[in-house]
Amino acid sequence: MPNLFCDSSQFVPNMYQSQHRCPNCNTPFAGKRWARNLNHHLQRCTNESESDDAWSMHSRKSTSSAQQSYDSLAFNQECINMIAETEADSNDCLSDKSVRAEEQCAIVAGPDEHHSTSDSNSIDQSDRTDMELSDTDDGSDMDSDDAASDFGSSHFYPFPSRTHALLFSLLFAKRRRISITQMKLLWGIFELLQVKCPSLNAILKLRKKLCKVQPIERKSASGIQIFVRPIPELIESAFATPSIAKEIRYGPQLSTHPQEIFESLAFSVRVPCLWMDNNSTRFYAGDTVVMPNFEEGIIKCFPKPGIVAFGQVAEHFHSVLLQNFTTTVELHPGDAMTLVQRGNLSIRVICSSDETSGNTTKRYNHFENFFVIFPLLPHKFYGPRYINFAATTNTGSWSDIAEVVLHDLREGSPLSLGIKVLDSSTGEDVIVVSQLLAMLVDNPHAAQICHQAGARSDFNCQVCTAPIGSPSTCMQLHPYRWLYETKQVLSRMAQMNKTQSESLRKATGITVPSEHANIYLSLPGFSPHLQTPVEILHTLLLGVMKYLGTESKEKLKSRSLKLRAASLFAIISTYQHCHLSSKQVTRYIGSMNGKDFKGLAQIGPLFFPWLQPNLTWLWLAGAILTKLAYDSKYPHFELRYRHLQKATIAVQRLFHVSLPSAKDKLKVHLLSHLPDNFRIWGPLSLYAVEVPEQMNGDVRKDIANSNRHSPSRDVAWAFAIREGTVSYLRGASGGGPGLLELGANSIIVKHLFPPIRPVPSRARIQIGRFFFFDNWGRIGKVIQHNEHTKTCLMQELELNGQLTSWRLPARSLHNNFYVPVGNINDQADVSHDCWEEQFLCSWRQDGSIAHSTLNTYFLNPFRMECHHTLGSAQTDVFLDFLLSKA
Repeated sequence: MPNLFCDSSQFVPNMYQSQHRCPNCNTPFAGKRWARNLNHHLQRCTNESESDDAWSMHSRKSTSSAQQSYDSLAFNQECINMIAETEADSNDCLSDKSVRAEEQCAIVAGPDEHHSTSDSNSIDQSDRTDMELSDTDDGSDMDSDDAASDFGSSHFYPFPSRTHALLFSLLFAKRRRISITQMKLLWGIFELLQVKCPSLNAILKLRKKLCKVQPIERKSASGIQIFVRPIPELIESAFATPSIAKEIRYGPQLSTHPQEIFESLAFSVRVPCLWMDNNSTRFYAGDTVVMPNFEEGIIKCFPKPGIVAFGQVAEHFHSVLLQNFTTTVELHPGDAMTLVQRGNLSIRVICSSDETSGNTTKRYNHFENFFVIFPLLPHKFYGPRYINFAATTNTGSWSDIAEVVLHDLREGSPLSLGIKVLDSSTGEDVIVVSQLLAMLVDNPHAAQICHQAGARSDFNCQVCTAPIGSPSTCMQLHPYRWLYETKQVLSRMAQMNKTQSESLRKATGITVPSEHANIYLSLPGFSPHLQTPVEILHTLLLGVMKYLGTESKEKLKSRSLKLRAASLFAIISTYQHCHLSSKQVTRYIGSMNGKDFKGLAQIGPLFFPWLQPNLTWLWLAGAILTKLAYDSKYPHFELRYRHLQKATIAVQRLFHVSLPSAKDKLKVHLLSHLPDNFRIWGPLSLYAVEVPEQMNGDVRKDIANSNRHSPSRDVAWAFAIREGTVSYLRGASGGGPGLLELGANSIIVKHLFPPIRPVPSRARIQIGRFFFFDNWGRIGKVIQHNEHTKTCLMQELELNGQLTSWRLPARSLHNNFYVPVGNINDQADVSHDCWEEQFLCSWRQDGSIAHSTLNTYFLNPFRMECHHTLGSAQTDVFLDFLLSKA
């Protein structure tokens, strides 16, 4: 096989090896770019000589010297041009030789492979930013595989070949791509291994061709320039992918498994079903229909299967602008609706805004990010791969970036009136209107959006008017805040002096967080107080659970107690899915993140009662509330709502009893709104900011890979290239059929489209551990493990009909029998009932636990896995027990 990565320096003429000198200062210049460098040097050198002559010579002589210098510069430039023409002729000769050599190699390798050598131009240009390199694409330094760009007939359009598509996808479709320097290193390895592939320069030139939603520059009212990916184009891009367009337009169907009905974002009260089949016709929200009683109206939504909410058609109302719906009709079997006219398709969007750091240490270089989510997608699409990047800035504030992004949703904008979008799943045009459904932000940002003073005010809740220290619960809520009342207070503040405005702020909790107008107050169909859900990451994990962990840490100051606690933690955390270490829990609990506190909530009730018994009931209440908040699978909606109410009341009351120092915290009060948020918005875990905040790492990585001159532009283009490439691999319209096959490849799926919920690997069987077997229906303790016969001797752990000291279902060990290894499912987190009133277990000095043989076992109900979940009746008994302790 010929060496495709041969050293091109052997073809370089001698003029590249020689040196050229400046006629003024005799400075030497060499290399391939000596002509350009000498030209720039002559301009600076001539200007300096003119400046020196002006100080030392007469005006007339100075003019003559300047003219001579100009003539010398012109002569030198002419010489440089002549030599450059000679070099170009030599390069043409070299290029012809390279093309002929590569064509010979292509015949050997096959028609789909293009081979090229690494050239110095690609290395030099790759040191610049992505945008600078793309702007200089004039075709002068394209390799032979780019020169014959047969994009129109390619099976992998817009890529020239399968090799180009594969390499480009692995470089730019990953969530956190590598830098240009790392790409050059990779191509250097290809060269050493003599791997046949296109040049890096040829791959980089394809970037702009892959952008489906190109960023545009917008200016905020404060004069901040931000590059934005417009929301209308994001919607068009989503409809360009058939699989996504089908889900967005038709919405998720009712599942045959009752536990998954409320798992989707679309089954929220504010995002009801948008379609219904009736009499072999599919009806959508916005269609003009004639009901079975011959009444004509416009469909608003389908609140429940078989029920239609529609409004009367009046002459003075346009069918698109009609908002006063007066009738709800339940269709019985045999009732048929008649379609009169198709209406518009309402596509609500959810936006998320968060701040991040532009460097790896996360300590400085503040950035504001903005993302767009389509809530009509089913839960399987809810992940970082389906979150659309909108904009980022390091010079503007939260109000600046919100102004430029949400400009497309203003009253009277084309998107609010209706834009025509091609639905790739059906091949027909649809009229799409859109509004902002919700903002997913943390608590400080929510206070800014709602014009709340936050912790500085006695009325620091952005949802209701509860004062600090009020004993309010989810059953005794204060009046809600309304948008029109906030506007009235802001209007009064604008007419007051500073002293009067401050007193009004203290009385109402409303303030002006920015000197510029808040766009959230003027968006149609959006109320900041009601449509900014209380998110559970910062309120529950980084709030309640962090308060408990910090308080318990105070008991571990002595070194001997830390060692005993570390040994105890190693015993309790034997469950395979625990990622925490004893050092984190005993020493660095204050620096743990949300994922760590989520894991701590699952084992904290079994660990901290040994260290601080007075917080036992508060740990139990906080852990069960975390379990209920993050569990999106439940058999009955109203039953889960009642369980959330009980758990919330128990936590708030136990804070007043066991930890009064934190009872007045804002996050403890915000727990009161979680049950209502569940009833309005659906599963609380689907409206948490954990998934959008995963995008912050991608933004930070792209900032680090840029030259930081214009990060807003560079990051926007990086996301545009990445999302455009992924959309082609998903089968977006305009792409070749080979890209969809490439996107289904197992390697591509593993590295570019990892599963949202990775399937845990089967636990290694260990003697003395508890495991589920027989399709998760039974639990047993491994006594022996025979690897030859692939069987295990297990002692079954059965329910004995009693309750433990915590009112959990008690279990006892019974008969031994052999179980095939293939019937074992996964490890079970079983704990000994060490808190039985009659037979207490003891904690030894070495950190181990002396269990009483008369006590029973129980399955840890705080684990997030569904196999550890308590039944509805058992959950009610446990929550009533916690309420009795409060």
